[in-house]
Amino acid sequence: MKPWSALTKDDGWQIVDTPGPDVLRIGTHLIDLVVRVPTEPTGHQRTYTRFYGEVTLAFELHDSESVGILARVADRRDPTRATDNSLARVSPSFVRADMQALFDYWANELREGLDDLREAPLP
Repeated sequence: MKPWSALTKDDGWQIVDTPGPDVLRIGTHLIDLVVRVPTEPTGHQRTYTRFYGEVTLAFELHDSESVGILARVADRRDPTRATDNSLARVSPSFVRADMQALFDYWANELREGLDDLREAPLP
């Protein structure tokens, strides 16, 4: 999936590269990445864990023509997809897939939040 496809699919938001009226600038920040498993292969051994880390993603929404922050939201999650407290195998490809799934989740949450804002009455 392309990074911003959640925003543009199904008559979504238009992505532009210049500031302008009615243009929202979205800043994303990865904060406080915690890894609790070996990052290097350990020979022929396999590593299993229930939880292998945490990461926080923060979004900042700005009017593209001003410097002020309109909104800021942050979410902290463990990217491990094992939800039943079972052990998950740790490998670079599994971690990468779990992180991609987490970023896809965050992109969809952002889209839903922006869609809710679009529907909200203006003050």
